[in-house]
This record gives sequence, structure tokens and C-alpha cells, in this order.
Amino acid sequence: MRNLALLLGAVVLVTILTGSYYILHNSDVPRRQFVSATRMALYDMEITSSSFQMNGSIPTEYTCEGDGRNPPLSFIGVPEEARSLALVMYDPDVPRNLRPDGNWDHWLIWNMPTDTKGIYSGETPPGVLGSGTGGRVGYQGPCPPDKEHRYYFVLYALDAMLDLKEGASRQALESAMAGHVVTQAELVGRYNREANK
Repeated sequence: MRNLALLLGAVVLVTILTGSYYILHNSDVPRRQFVSATRMALYDMEITSSSFQMNGSIPTEYTCEGDGRNPPLSFIGVPEEARSLALVMYDPDVPRNLRPDGNWDHWLIWNMPTDTKGIYSGETPPGVLGSGTGGRVGYQGPCPPDKEHRYYFVLYALDAMLDLKEGASRQALESAMAGHVVTQAELVGRYNREANK
């Protein structure tokens, strides 16, 4: 009986560990979250688009198969204590042989004024632009090489302006933002080139 109990305990433990590993490596939660869910719940900040819904398909015109324009975005509920806004767009589903960390950065902007209500399609917003994974400054549309990928648009409300030069990488931006994020909000779009052939 005791052996059976030990065996069941071992099975439960393995199940928990396996589930935890799967969640950590396959979750829809961004890999870098600067503020806790509890703190985010204190604010009503949102990022939305009139071109696609949360987890919806990004229209082809805003991808590498379109004309290179960014989708329109709206920012709602920026906290009063914020001093600047930052935006990161990235793809966490890149094959590991292309990017060991699985992330491809498509768009980086920081030091946007807090009264920015959004970004029009094809607009270069006020602020400083960073370099994406491809080395290009500015917006790079979705261009998945293999299957449907997710694209995170993450808006950060910061309590400071960042001393970071144009063309900086996402890693440099994240280091500069650390300790300054009041809250964040995200919008996720999806795109599959194969589905549009």
C-alpha cells in the first residue's frame, strides 16, 4: 500500500513538473513581463487596433506581403503618473534555428508623449525608434517562414523618459525600462503566409 502511495505521488510530481515546463515554454504570456498581473489590474490601460481583434488575423497589407505599413493602434487609459510610453512588437514563434531565443523584434519605439492616443496606419509616431532583429529601424511587418505566428504589440507606461539613442536593440530598451514600468498592456495578432497563398 505504501509503495502504491509513493508511486502515485511520483506520478503526480512528474505531471506537475511536465505541465509547468509546458506552460513556461508554450504560454501566450510574453516572455518578459515587467509588472505583476496584480499591479496591472490597478490600471485600465489598453492597446487596440481597428484592423484586427485580440488574437485575430493581421491583414496582409500590414505584413511583408503588403506595402510595409504598420496597422493602426489606439492607446486607452494611460496612467497619470506616466512620463513616457514605449511600444515593442515581437514574434515569439520564430524557429530556434533562426533565433535561439525564439524572438524576432519587429518594432521598437520609446519616449512617446503620454498624450499619444495611438498610431495611424503608416505613421511614424513621435518618439525614438529602435532597431529590430533584422537591423532595420522602424516597422517590420509579419513574415512567418513556416506557419502561423503570434505578434505581440506591448505598450508600456513609464515613469521616466529614457536616455537611449535611436537604433538601440530590444535588450538595451528592456534594460533601460527596468524599474520604470508603471503598467503595460498588450494586443496579439496572428499571421500565416501559407493561408494567404
